[in-house]
Amino acid sequence: MARGSLDAAQQKAYSLLEEMIAQGPQIVIESSTPTDEQGGATEITEKILESINQIGPMSQSRFSVIECSETTDALDLLLDAIQITKRSNESILVFVEGASSARSTLRILKAKNASLEILDLSQKHSQKSLATNGLRADLIIATPESIHRQLLPEQFSLYRIIQRISSLWIFDMVEFRGLLGSNLFHILKRFELAAKDLGRDISLVGVGIELGDADRFACELFDCGGDQLAKIYLPPDRPGSISIGFIDPNIEVDPSSALTIASKLARLGWQGNLKTAVITSSRLKAELISNFIIESSSNIPAEDLVLYRGGYLGELRVELEERLLVDRVKIAVATSALARDLTRFDLVVLVGFPGTIARFRRDFQRISKAGGMIVLVASADQLDRWITRNPHEIITRKNEGAAINPFNKSVCHHQLIAASSERSITASSYLRGENGIREVTDSLEQLVAQSTLIKTPLGYQYVGSRQPTRNYGLRGYISRKYRMITTTGEVLEEINEDQIPTSAFIGAVYRHRRARFRIVAIDDDNSFIFVEKTEDQIYTKALIESNYQFSKMRLLTSPSLGLWIGVADLFVTETHLGYETYSEAGALLGIQRNRLPSKELDTEAFFISFSDDATSDIETELLPGALHAMEHCAIGILPIVSICDRWDVGGVSFVASPGSANGLDLDEISGAVAIYDGYAGGVGISYATYEAQATLMASTLETLVNCPCTTGCPSCIVSPKCGNNNEPLSKRGALELTRLVADSLAGKRNLKGS
Repeated sequence: MARGSLDAAQQKAYSLLEEMIAQGPQIVIESSTPTDEQGGATEITEKILESINQIGPMSQSRFSVIECSETTDALDLLLDAIQITKRSNESILVFVEGASSARSTLRILKAKNASLEILDLSQKHSQKSLATNGLRADLIIATPESIHRQLLPEQFSLYRIIQRISSLWIFDMVEFRGLLGSNLFHILKRFELAAKDLGRDISLVGVGIELGDADRFACELFDCGGDQLAKIYLPPDRPGSISIGFIDPNIEVDPSSALTIASKLARLGWQGNLKTAVITSSRLKAELISNFIIESSSNIPAEDLVLYRGGYLGELRVELEERLLVDRVKIAVATSALARDLTRFDLVVLVGFPGTIARFRRDFQRISKAGGMIVLVASADQLDRWITRNPHEIITRKNEGAAINPFNKSVCHHQLIAASSERSITASSYLRGENGIREVTDSLEQLVAQSTLIKTPLGYQYVGSRQPTRNYGLRGYISRKYRMITTTGEVLEEINEDQIPTSAFIGAVYRHRRARFRIVAIDDDNSFIFVEKTEDQIYTKALIESNYQFSKMRLLTSPSLGLWIGVADLFVTETHLGYETYSEAGALLGIQRNRLPSKELDTEAFFISFSDDATSDIETELLPGALHAMEHCAIGILPIVSICDRWDVGGVSFVASPGSANGLDLDEISGAVAIYDGYAGGVGISYATYEAQATLMASTLETLVNCPCTTGCPSCIVSPKCGNNNEPLSKRGALELTRLVADSLAGKRNLKGS
């Protein structure tokens, strides 16, 4: 969208926006390819021919990775591949992260080729409907759950569908990091075994959209070597330019200022007839922003605004997605997890940085129209402030890489049970090479010892009577969902059971579509949460007590005397003790005690431990706060070195007492800081953190040094998810400890003075 083509209202709106961000840094991302006016636009026919030529390497290898910066580029290549497979009456199966992604992908593909026969497996189908539609589909779109729970368990009656599939495509790979990707590794294995029994060798194609080390990640996901992987690169084709501005609100004076500024920007866009998307990190913030927009401007019609977030029932979600396609909608307020379903907005307002450089490039540049504008309104956390001080990193920093751990004990156990219920397996028939043989063999033998499997001459076989895939969640929570119901019988939305201790406990205030509801009762037998509407201007925060025990230290290194860094197993116990009630202004109104059953997590952690000598310059009374503050700041910065959200990890810091170091069996330990995977068994984040320890600690130190506060604030050491109410904290002590670690890792410091 060239600025010269705008009407007067739009020109004025952009001018006002530029005035608002004039005090902060700005970036312009220029065109990636020449425009028509410059005489070099690529013709559509040439692009199609180029795409078809790209399929050549894929046909020579069973494993391929496509690196690109736009989803549509990879979809064009997929459409070309479909034209080839149709000639032999074959189909392609595409994995997407969730049902909303499935619907979005289906809409884009249908718009490009209305004659395509597409089966959306993310929706429920009867056995008869699935068998009929699957046999004529050119393309099958599926989530991991739909293959795990529906197609593979019924493979013997649906074998003709599997027999037609020539290749599996993963769109896009970064969404399959962590636990979901660890499970997908095994689902691909199970699908390959099913196809092999039918005489098919399935090809695997990974699509990496703005993903660092996409080829390495594809090799991990596909269980193949780099020499077996065909690599395809699609250069970006994004004409025009996108302006990026930064607003750093005065969070210290007004904690809600980021939300009010975002709502002001949305109103300004609406007045200037600019299609505007406001993206934030949480459901609650999305609810608050939409409230601010409507309440502060009575002349914005309700049909002009769509609030689009997770948790809504399927029918409502589909209705909102259809509304977003109508030009009448001028403002979309959405959570970042759903932002990939939005397209081509004149103005995109990000309330808080979206976590990673890769996510920013992939999602938010795609949302914006060429010639449009992105405004980042910094929130109070460490990463946002680091980005506003280092805006050039958006262009110059390499995309972060993703991590999985398919041999996580919990994942391995559940997936091997599922695989052995479908056919007899052995470690060597299950895996392609030696990687993971020991872990898979150990898991199989442990399952035999538990009488879950038996060992036969053909391999290991499941002996249970229940379908093993039904109640296993692929994303870190069990599949049980609770429905939230009002006192009048209206069903509001669904939430997962593991959200109850933190946000849906009895007494909690919960927001739904700009209204407040108080949770009054929970029916565990029927999976119902009963709520009643409230006008109270309050919010609630859960009180959680945590206990930690380390074991099995590994990768232990000592960059300087008195400092130990490594990875260890960690057992975490969390107990909901009650909740606090706050006014909208943030004043504590009261504390309610209400203990719930404890949750346990057996995972992995990256840790840094200090000896007495290392901490000798820090006053004894400041040490607990120094360790705690260093932990908070490092977690806040972690997404710049590993594709994860701060909610994917947890943290712990402690001062060791004589004879007790929470299981860290090291001599003369005075204290430690640890960052752990928030998923059972670990999903690779701790190992990725260990590999990037020098970068992480250097960036943590930079954040502490450059933050202008004296005693600590949300931009450096205060964490929104701290279970100890951010007590104790010592910024001065954290600076000393972090500098010690960062300098030691950079080779600048030895505690004994050399």
